Amino acid sequence: MLSFYLTMLEDSEDQRLFDETYLQHYRRMMAAALSVIPSRPKAEDAVHDAFLKLIVHFDAFKAIPEEKRARWLTTVTRNTAVDLLRREGREVAVEEARSAQEEAAPDDGEFLRLVELIRAMPETYRQPLELRFVSEWSLTEIAEELHVSLGTVKARIYRGRRILMDHMRKTC
Repeated sequence: MLSFYLTMLEDSEDQRLFDETYLQHYRRMMAAALSVIPSRPKAEDAVHDAFLKLIVHFDAFKAIPEEKRARWLTTVTRNTAVDLLRREGREVAVEEARSAQEEAAPDDGEFLRLVELIRAMPETYRQPLELRFVSEWSLTEIAEELHVSLGTVKARIYRGRRILMDHMRKTC
């Protein structure tokens, strides 16, 4: 798939930057898509569409400071996943999410279960946990995004993880 994207860029420097971006951020983008769409094939479609948007707006992407590119890609991927759901004219139902978990590979099933548990948490803990462990943002990026101090982010992640661990102990 990477070679398909690279053929869409003319400049060899752009191709090199895209190649690095793809290899470095694919996993993060997939996690962002899976946080919206629990079905792996549909999440892959969202990531593909997000990479196509990246190519269309590649000059704008290059103008973004390097430390903010991961956040930009995550946001674009999440929004693309939401658009994909809207195009289908429906929201993903809980039953469909569960059936997607059953169809997923064992690694994906555990990941999707964790995402589902995080989604069910109170907003105060859900946002920092999702940004940290699903989207793989840094603590500083999370603090900036949520407009709270770094200490607050650390405390919320710590407390949220404790809640998750307690819940997982009860269900296992």
